[in-house]
Amino acid sequence: MKAKLTFIFMILSLISSMGFAQNILKISNDSLAVISAALDYADGFYSGDAERMERALHPDLNKVCPVTMTQTGKSYLMYSTFSGLIELTRAKAGALPEAKRKIRVDVLKMNDNVACARIMSANFNDYLQLVKIDEQWKIINALWTWGEDSPNKKPLADYKGANERKEIEQTVNDLFEGIYSSNAMVVESKIHPEFQRATLIQMPSTGGYMIQRDAAGALIEATRAGLGALDREKWNISVQMLDCMDGLAVVELKLPTGWSYCQLAKIEGQWKIINILRKPAR
Repeated sequence: MKAKLTFIFMILSLISSMGFAQNILKISNDSLAVISAALDYADGFYSGDAERMERALHPDLNKVCPVTMTQTGKSYLMYSTFSGLIELTRAKAGALPEAKRKIRVDVLKMNDNVACARIMSANFNDYLQLVKIDEQWKIINALWTWGEDSPNKKPLADYKGANERKEIEQTVNDLFEGIYSSNAMVVESKIHPEFQRATLIQMPSTGGYMIQRDAAGALIEATRAGLGALDREKWNISVQMLDCMDGLAVVELKLPTGWSYCQLAKIEGQWKIINILRKPAR
C-alpha cells in the first residue's frame, strides 16, 4: 500500500512539474515576444523600417513625453500618434547607424495578456505598456524622455532616483484611496490634467478584446459621483514600484477589481500619474 501511494505521489508530482514547466515556457515565450515588439518599435525607428514600427503599435496608442519650457519653467505633454510614428519612421526622421543605437530592453512585468517594459537607447528612453490581442503583443501606452546621447537631455535638478520611491508609491496609493472614498479633490491632485486610462476588456459574446479609454475628467467626475466607492475593509491596495528613471516611474497596483499599471512623471516638483493600463479581475 505504501509503495502504491508513493507511486501515485510521484505521478502527481510529475504532472505538477510538467504544468509548471509549461507555464514557465509560456512566460518565457511571451517575454521574448514583448522584447521583439519593443525592438520593432525602437530599432524599427532608428532603421527607418515603417513596417516594424506599425507591427509594434496598437492603433489606440497614447505616447507622451513631459517637456519643460526653459523660458517659463512650466511643463506640458508632447504627443506622438500612431500614424505620426509610422510616417516619421518611413521618412527616416530618426535614422541612426546600428553601432550608435545602444538599445537595451528589460521586461519589468508580465501578467497574462498585459506587460510592462523599459527600453533605453541613444536618443530615447521609454516605459512601454503592452497588451496581447490575437496572439500579438502591441504597445498601448508609452511614456518617454530623452536618451543619454540626445542633445535635448537635461538632468532634473529635484530628481533623487530610487529615493523617490516612497513618494511615487504614496501617489498611486492616494489616487485609489481617493477613488474608493469618493474624494474627487484627492484624485484630481494625483493625476496629470491630460491623464489617460486604458482598460483591456474581453467581449463576452465574441471572446475578442477591446481597449476602453477614460480621461482625467471622466475619472474625477465618476469619483465625485461615488461610482468607485468601496467599503474601507475591502480596499486591499497593494503597491509595488517596478522601476524609475530620469524623472519617470512605473508602478503596479493589485486591487480588489484587478490590476492597474501606472506610468508617472515628476513634473514641476510633483509626481503625477499620466497613463494607466488596467486589467480587470476575471
